[in-house]
Amino acid sequence: EEVAALEPALTGAPIAGAFVNDEGFMVDTDAYLTALLHDAGARGAEVRLSEAALLVSDSSQGVEVRTARATLRADWLVVAAGAWSGNIPGLPPLPIKPQRGQMITVFHPKVRLSRIVSGPTYLAPWRAGQVVVGATEEDVGFAPYTTPAGLMHLSATVCRLAPALREAR
Repeated sequence: EEVAALEPALTGAPIAGAFVNDEGFMVDTDAYLTALLHDAGARGAEVRLSEAALLVSDSSQGVEVRTARATLRADWLVVAAGAWSGNIPGLPPLPIKPQRGQMITVFHPKVRLSRIVSGPTYLAPWRAGQVVVGATEEDVGFAPYTTPAGLMHLSATVCRLAPALREAR
């Protein structure tokens, strides 16, 4: 009853216990990356998007990166290719591998969340009253597609945790 009082969308869910932690946040990745790119540029960093590194090597001037367009030299190199980092020639293999995480976004005009509801999966308030439901964690390599099984799992999570969202779009 206390949980439902905090988050009415959870009314009727089979919740055995809960705790409140006001330090959980969702990151708006679009806004975050835009701000990060703007800040990096303002500090003099040269950011090159959609330009593949063909080879990384040490040079007397620091590090050298060859792309299809140019050879770049710098004191420092930031590699932000995630699980693809190990595919860049000249870099040592990294002990990381891709994980596919499927998510869905639902909207109900009369139901809002005010906080993140977290467990094996999560519900989180999002833009314009939407709710993000996520995420699967699948060890399937670089498989960039959603699956019926993943979408069913996430849909079942919504129905189980937030009965008020069962008719959401």
